[in-house]
Amino acid sequence: MKKMAILTLTEGGLKLGLKLKNQYPDAQLYTMEKYVTQGAQAIKPSLNLMVEKLFQTFDVLCFIMATGIVVRVIAPYIKDKRVDPAVLVMDEKGQYIISLLSGHLGNGNYWAEKIGKDINGTPVITTSSDTNGIVAIDTFASHNHCAIKDMKKAKDLTVLLLEGKTIGVINKEKHNILLKKPYIFIDNEERTDEYPEIEGYVYISKQGPKEMNKPFVWLIPKDIVVGIGCKKGKTKEEIEKVLKASFEKIKLPYESIKKLATVSIKEEELGLQQLARALKVPLEIHSIEDIKKVEDQFQGSEFVKKTIGVKSVSEPCGYLGSCFGKCILPVQKIAGITISLWKEDEV
Repeated sequence: MKKMAILTLTEGGLKLGLKLKNQYPDAQLYTMEKYVTQGAQAIKPSLNLMVEKLFQTFDVLCFIMATGIVVRVIAPYIKDKRVDPAVLVMDEKGQYIISLLSGHLGNGNYWAEKIGKDINGTPVITTSSDTNGIVAIDTFASHNHCAIKDMKKAKDLTVLLLEGKTIGVINKEKHNILLKKPYIFIDNEERTDEYPEIEGYVYISKQGPKEMNKPFVWLIPKDIVVGIGCKKGKTKEEIEKVLKASFEKIKLPYESIKKLATVSIKEEELGLQQLARALKVPLEIHSIEDIKKVEDQFQGSEFVKKTIGVKSVSEPCGYLGSCFGKCILPVQKIAGITISLWKEDEV
């Protein structure tokens, strides 16, 4: 599940927080120090400073407190809907679950509806497309595991949808997508003139369209798994430099990263953790035992094997993380960092 933090300020809020914690065991629950009990941690050193940290490390923040408090406390940390966490606000009786921030790309609306269903509360969703029963472009992208190249163009197409216009979908990558009206599938971009009812296009590809005769938005499938290893202490910036160079080498958009995959002994490597958070992708961990099952398929180093128990990290982890997919860039070894790129096998 996505990383969720639950924050409460009152004894009544803590009761609901514990109920949510029981429903979602992986969630972290925070409350005032005087109310700390088993399963809950103290809000330290202050709510504002705690939220600043959680904004960078969690995918979903669920506040059980007044909406006004939440608005004031999150305001300094809001950046962009592509990177902000989902923010939910609940009353301490659990009657209402408000999707306050990142309803689409952050899946805030989804979580409001899910929590409402799980605790018999009412989700409060105010995004125009949802209240009109329309799948907005950013929701379409999120549901179909794609990145949006240009948010302004996405907004322009969502306006067309709200006006009742039909949007054509051109899927150059044969990427598995969920499609329903008012989206229609176009099987050949050279024949768009056969669809006069279409007022705009969703173009799904690793490479953007050269020219379109109507408004369009470019969506990039997020289906590339990065197998990654590094020496101890490598910084986010050092790793990211090698990663970007690897994508440039095979002319793939950086936005197509779905996850990073590494070995268990690198799970606490700060540079990898920070990079995964910056990319808003999971850092998937593979055990030594699982790597041993496939390591003979790849070249490696006996020195590495003596050090960590397996002879290579990047390629076996990429292979496992991509569900035994296709290697599109063999391992790159640069400055103590190893990176290989894998096209995820769609299962």
